[in-house]
Amino acid sequence: MYSNFFHPHYLLDFLFMAFLLFLWDVSGWGLLRILQVKPPAWLRPVYWWLGLGLAVFVFFISHFFLPFKSAVFIGASLVLALPWLPKYLSLPHRLPPSFKSSLLFILIWLPLLPLVFVKTSLPPYVWDEAVYHYVSPQVLSTQAVWHFRTLYSNLPRILETAFVGLFLLTRTYATARLLHFLIYFSFQMALFSFLKDRFRVPVAAVVILVLNYLLPHLVFESTLGYIDLGTTSFILIVWLMAVEVLYLSVLVKTRSLGFRKIPGYLVLFLLLGGYWYVKNWLVTGNPVFPFFFACKQGVCRESQSFFAWADPLGLRNIFPVISRLFYDFPLFSYLIVALIALSIYIRSKFTSLIILSSGLFMAEYLVLSAFAGFTLRYFYHWQILLWMLLTLSLIGIIKHISGIIPSRLTRIGLVFTGLIMAALSLKLLLPAYFSYLPGGKNYYQTRFAFRLVPVTDWILWLLPKTGPAVIWCESQGQPLTLVVKDPDLLWSTGETKYTVFLNRCRHREDFIAGQPRYLISAQSCPDPSQPPPTRVKDDSRMGELRQENYQLVCRSRQIVSGLYLVP
Repeated sequence: MYSNFFHPHYLLDFLFMAFLLFLWDVSGWGLLRILQVKPPAWLRPVYWWLGLGLAVFVFFISHFFLPFKSAVFIGASLVLALPWLPKYLSLPHRLPPSFKSSLLFILIWLPLLPLVFVKTSLPPYVWDEAVYHYVSPQVLSTQAVWHFRTLYSNLPRILETAFVGLFLLTRTYATARLLHFLIYFSFQMALFSFLKDRFRVPVAAVVILVLNYLLPHLVFESTLGYIDLGTTSFILIVWLMAVEVLYLSVLVKTRSLGFRKIPGYLVLFLLLGGYWYVKNWLVTGNPVFPFFFACKQGVCRESQSFFAWADPLGLRNIFPVISRLFYDFPLFSYLIVALIALSIYIRSKFTSLIILSSGLFMAEYLVLSAFAGFTLRYFYHWQILLWMLLTLSLIGIIKHISGIIPSRLTRIGLVFTGLIMAALSLKLLLPAYFSYLPGGKNYYQTRFAFRLVPVTDWILWLLPKTGPAVIWCESQGQPLTLVVKDPDLLWSTGETKYTVFLNRCRHREDFIAGQPRYLISAQSCPDPSQPPPTRVKDDSRMGELRQENYQLVCRSRQIVSGLYLVP
């Protein structure tokens, strides 16, 4: 049953992932040769993103005609790489130089890798990754072609499509988690190279230290099925490229920047994810639905504002927003702006980068203020950007002061600053480490990562009310249909995550005539003589479903916890 699904990392999975990364790097390198583009050297760690994007594009197109097939995903990766393989292997720079020379970068990451190993080993367990980003084995085995009839089906699913391909190949989302982490890791490697080339290794190392040890939640969230850190990594690479282009435009004539290559870049955008916006335009009449603006055609069953629950932007709220990016420290937003301004005033060697980056931040902030709101995970790129600018500003200010005051005072200031950073880092990281040790609240995850816990126990731990129903259903000799009417399983509780673990069983909202009437419910019926429960936050639809579900549960026979046979 579950012995073949959702397993933790195996050595074979790591080897398979390394092989895929190699193929994607080859095809990404080949695509750049086709476009006759010579990117800056610091982009070398992310060439493989292009190969991944091409493989996902082929996989996406294939599902208009074929069910999901692992052979298509691996076949696309192979076919796209093979034409370039001889030339790639013949060049001395075929391997990313950052992998060979940035030993310090790897050493900075080492203390975090044990936690990363555990976090990337786990089955689905976080809300949205289980109900949306990851797809159940049952859906993967039965969905014939794409369907774009619901809100979530119209969200861009570029990374999720890659997750599907990896799950089909390895039967676990551990490899999908690893892919997401590697995207963030390779972005940081590119950032390290970018800063190293411009400001030398110590500056690059300090920035990476700050990002990893003062913002450790970004490392941990890069192991989730949520795609925020993958999206953040893509945005920040584009941001670094924009900074470089703007900087060069000051030094050289505009015509030398290669604007004749814009059509090629447009094709690249369409192949590497832009096709989803074209699809949305054809299906909904709005290429950026459901993020911004309304659906223009009648195929949309539901609408959603992704910023309805968000805090407003606008100039009046810019300091509160900046404060949110810095753990809501009181008055910290004003201090940060002052330090950045001071760094610009003293004209440190980081001034050009700080001015250009601050300008891009303000431009994006003002544009988005017109139609978006602020939720931290949607704007992790702002958090990374401003923490980096703060770090560079402090380095510039300290270096400037060192030329004015005695060196002894400078050293004292550096030690004091380092101690503050170390204390904050320990406060953030030590509880996380201890939670994965025996007696910690996350020790169960550590045991699963080392194959000491079976998947069925994981399901029972994650889903105490519905887990027994899922396991019972999967143990039967034939596929069964579970009907769900409990609103707590449709929308509002963590038990909603049960759907991702379905393999042979499926779920729906209505009974099928002539089939056994199995009802899955987190709600029980302790006393049939009592009226159905109500919830203050229920709307009319949820209230009706709650009453119907309660009445069905009360007159049904319980099979196992959470599962009822309705007469």
